[in-house]
Amino acid sequence: MNKKLIIGLALAVVAVSGSIFYFTTRPSVAAETHPLNETKAQQIERIVSKRQPMWDELKTISSVKIGEPFVILNDWPNTGDGVCFPVKFNSTDVGSFSGLHYWNNQLIGFQCSIEKDQDAYPESDYFGRLEDELKKINLSSGEVKIFTPKNWSFISNSKICRQYIAYWGIEDEEGSESRNSKVLAYIYNWEVETALAEKQVGLREIATDDNAFFESPEFGTDCKTVTFKDLDKTEIIQIP
Repeated sequence: MNKKLIIGLALAVVAVSGSIFYFTTRPSVAAETHPLNETKAQQIERIVSKRQPMWDELKTISSVKIGEPFVILNDWPNTGDGVCFPVKFNSTDVGSFSGLHYWNNQLIGFQCSIEKDQDAYPESDYFGRLEDELKKINLSSGEVKIFTPKNWSFISNSKICRQYIAYWGIEDEEGSESRNSKVLAYIYNWEVETALAEKQVGLREIATDDNAFFESPEFGTDCKTVTFKDLDKTEIIQIP
């Protein structure tokens, strides 16, 4: 993790008079999160409907079975840390995942971590959270592997379209004593794990534990452009 982010997080939780660090939060929108006014059933219905073409395609793959979805939550009253889907490969459990996307015989998503010794909050099935890393599932072999592109962190707030993933990264300024970090926009081909674009958007001092600190990138309708917005800056990147 970026060392300035680590330092900023430590200082952000300590009340120090006159500190120049700030602590920024806003409602989380990472992976499959949900409005506060949704019931558990509404959360599940919305996500299932949103991805219906993917579910239909996965039904044609005999080695894969997607189980009944459930909701995890660890921050009441912010509803919906994840609508999770159990995945089996050749009848073997490979884990439960939120934010699943399918492309060319591979799945990608955030693994759901359940803490069964904790009581579940209202409108959820389990107390739990989503892992920060993305994981890929090869539907030919059943292999599950972590996908960690350059400068990935819990504030990357990614968006996926087909085989492309767009996300935010931060990086220290080399040889600088500034508390600012470089704010970078990235686009990867997650299928083959190849970087397609890296562009600096600005400089910011960052001290937060909010995974929606950056606004999620937005793909164009053809998945050929991505718009990154941070504060008063907007970058539109063409996918090569």
